[in-house]
Amino acid sequence: MVAPVKPDGRALDIVVVGLGQAGGNLAAEFFRRGYRALALNTAQTDLSALDPGGLFPTLPAERRLYIGLDGYDGAGADPSYGRDCVIENADRIRAAVLKQAADADAVILTAGLGGGTGSSIPELVNVLKDEQLPLLALLTLPTESESGIAKVNAVRAINELVDAPLLGWIFVDNARIATLNPDVSIVDYYAHINGQIAQPIDALNRLNAREELKAIRSFDGEDFRKLLLSGGVLNYAVTELPGITTDEVVGAVNDSIEQSDLMPSGFDIAKLSYLGLIIEAPETSLASAAISTFEEMDEQLKAQTGGAAIYHGIYRTAPGQPTVLRILAATQSLPHRIREVLADAKREGQVLGEKIREELPTLELGEISGFELFRTNTRPSERPRRAQHRGQRRPADLVDDLASEIGSKRAPVEEPRTEHLSEPRGLRLGPPGKSAPAQVRGRPRRPGADEGRPAPTPPPPPRPGQGTPTPGRGGLKDLGTEEIDVVAELAELSRGDDGGDDELQETTPGVKKGPTSKASSSRPEDYDGLVAEYLQSKNARSRQEVVQRLERDSTNGDTMIRYYAVEAMAKLGRKVFGNALLAATEDEDEAVRQLAVEALRG
Repeated sequence: MVAPVKPDGRALDIVVVGLGQAGGNLAAEFFRRGYRALALNTAQTDLSALDPGGLFPTLPAERRLYIGLDGYDGAGADPSYGRDCVIENADRIRAAVLKQAADADAVILTAGLGGGTGSSIPELVNVLKDEQLPLLALLTLPTESESGIAKVNAVRAINELVDAPLLGWIFVDNARIATLNPDVSIVDYYAHINGQIAQPIDALNRLNAREELKAIRSFDGEDFRKLLLSGGVLNYAVTELPGITTDEVVGAVNDSIEQSDLMPSGFDIAKLSYLGLIIEAPETSLASAAISTFEEMDEQLKAQTGGAAIYHGIYRTAPGQPTVLRILAATQSLPHRIREVLADAKREGQVLGEKIREELPTLELGEISGFELFRTNTRPSERPRRAQHRGQRRPADLVDDLASEIGSKRAPVEEPRTEHLSEPRGLRLGPPGKSAPAQVRGRPRRPGADEGRPAPTPPPPPRPGQGTPTPGRGGLKDLGTEEIDVVAELAELSRGDDGGDDELQETTPGVKKGPTSKASSSRPEDYDGLVAEYLQSKNARSRQEVVQRLERDSTNGDTMIRYYAVEAMAKLGRKVFGNALLAATEDEDEAVRQLAVEALRG
């Protein structure tokens, strides 16, 4: 007996929630076919593409939810930003999804895994996991031609999704689809392939509502629900058969599982747990197929799958129509193609990370570094003054502003990291990728570190009434109001407005420069030698190497090395090391902080 269908002709009430551009476009395609749908995106531009008259099916404005932060348009392939957007808008997302899907039979979350918004879909699952919704995910994989960033985003997302509380996973291989649609124009391509992705699911859901089909053995709504929400990776395909024979049907099943038109290649038929087979054929084809043919099919497929549960549907269609086989299968393992994407992500991600870490080469300027091309006495004033705002401002406010401005000039630049992903193991790709913790500058002073040589002369105690400098607010928390001019001068130096030595460019603290010829040392005489080398050298490159060495050592993990480096910088003055000394006022060691503060005051 065929299970009753809903008034709109569907067996299951399916709601589609799209995340990101690809996910939203798929949601719009399902909406066009009569399903409730919702699109979430960090880009207003992508949501606007679903307005009437665009290339994609229309999705009403009330079904489009902008979840970006601070008005930004898109995630720029950065899944961290995408996650932040989902977390920040969690309540709005949850309310919008529940409004559409609270009573749904299945909720399909759609996304493209290469982008910054779509690859944050694990966070969307996390937002919805406590709402008792029957969730499954329909996800598109990047092509071979897409960047290493897209592939790394994809495998990181898959790595988390396989452990997510989902009832099904559908992976669509964009590379496979592109191969099978080489002649479709760019104008029609994306809408065309979205239709190819949605059509098989829609056809199975409406199977028993099609007037031209007459059920001989029905594949009803409950059969469809069991396979769709089987808790495995799904594979669906549609293929035409020349006739209904055991070899034709079993061969078509094997071909579709191994090399689907839509799904990643390399599914293992031996690992299938569920298999649905639906045959639509005219009466002439059905009349030539004996009942023993279907029993042989079952025996062979049961042997090949190792005992998978097999669901059947046999339907008679109108005369002259082709014989069609529809397949819906579920497995508990990832296809081989996903492992290939993982290998590509490892290789290309590493190469891209190395490229990003490369430094621009410096130029050997020679004698032109000493050319003075502007008169230094033509400046309108000795120092630019900050424009006054309406109302009187406190001196502390000016210190905050200037310290913030300097801080923005010297903010450490974090080197991009390439996530090292583990080799897949079943459904597990290893622990979800996490960002490495920030390096903590410096370590506590080691007992006995100064044995065998005299202890360094400690810096003078803080001035009366000044207090001990403490980290925070750019390291300038305890500078008095009389230090405003000092800070302003440092801000001026950081902008390059000072008429001092143009041969030397200050380096940004926190950015790792190339190694100099000398290793870091904890002997004070070595740093005295660096000071003398800087003062006596007439070569800009040599002096620059000293600057780089001292700035690097001022962030060393050894407290003594930092102390002697900051002491040497203090001797050379804030004009050369303004930014680095300002950074040292945040050092964890009090003696280093005091040295830096005194140097800035001097």
